[in-house]
Amino acid sequence: MSHTLDSTMMNNLTPLAPKADKATVRRHNLSLVLRAVHDAGEATRAGVATHVGLTRAAVSSLVEQLLEYGVLSEWGKTSSGQAGRPGTVLKVSRSGPAGLGVEINIDYIAVCVVDLAGTDRVRLVEHVDNRGVQPSEVLARAARLAARAIGSAAEQDLVPAGVHVALPGLVTGGTVRQAPNLGWQRVAVEGLFAQALLALRPAHRPLPVSSDNEANAAALAELWFGAGTEGVRSFLYLTGEIGIGGALVLGGGLLRGAHGFAGSGTWSSTPTARGAGAAPTAAWSSTPDRPRCSPRPASTRTRVRRASPNSNAGPGSAIRPRWPRSNGPVGSWAWCSRVR
Repeated sequence: MSHTLDSTMMNNLTPLAPKADKATVRRHNLSLVLRAVHDAGEATRAGVATHVGLTRAAVSSLVEQLLEYGVLSEWGKTSSGQAGRPGTVLKVSRSGPAGLGVEINIDYIAVCVVDLAGTDRVRLVEHVDNRGVQPSEVLARAARLAARAIGSAAEQDLVPAGVHVALPGLVTGGTVRQAPNLGWQRVAVEGLFAQALLALRPAHRPLPVSSDNEANAAALAELWFGAGTEGVRSFLYLTGEIGIGGALVLGGGLLRGAHGFAGSGTWSSTPTARGAGAAPTAAWSSTPDRPRCSPRPASTRTRVRRASPNSNAGPGSAIRPRWPRSNGPVGSWAWCSRVR
């Protein structure tokens, strides 16, 4: 009997995650050091060691590897005013690896290249009506603009390490399930875009491609580089151009729901059959996920404000989900409803 119970208990135990090996731990520590220098703007090895809680010897080894990778650079000496040798200033490299963002929207395609310091180094916008156009043709347009941006980045010694594509629709698993304002249904965006970009650059290695809803990407930009930096961890982010989209951030995380569509939706104005002069009607394209949120405590209050300029509201606002910096809103609006 005891043996049977022991066997049953063992079978019901949740299996433990595999033990982290040395390579995994080192990758984690490399990330810690790089993040510490990025967030500080500049730092010394000693300062990084104090911040991340590692020994100076360990940090020095990690820094040397990051210098070899080209993601950190040394910028002369600094003195703390105390006894001892002056420290060497470390900064995130302004050349080398970079991020490439692509936003496909109803009436424009935007592309930008951002360096690891968070600075826009290339930004291109092509105003074009994408409604009713074959997805393959629109993605080919986007790939051509991306190839131009990559070429401009190369002139500045920048090499994009990957591509993120933002789109106005329900996006999951690399596929646009539905984008009413574009007229798209079940379009394998990541594969088609990667193929189109590779065809333009056959001598280069394929870049990894990821994708998401444009409001999700813009909400993450607001969280990481806008309202989130002011301590706002829960808010509803709304964008409005030709259609209206939204994303929900709760407790510092993007709420995606069981199928990845929580907070998503497209509000589009469509002409009625009452004649050209009649007022348009509005249609809401509902989503499969309906997030269940607990009622707000009476002590909380909601404040609605224009999105932070750091989140880059406007054409191209959704293509920079991981790097700060903006030249301000351009031509459109995005609103952030904040719960404090």
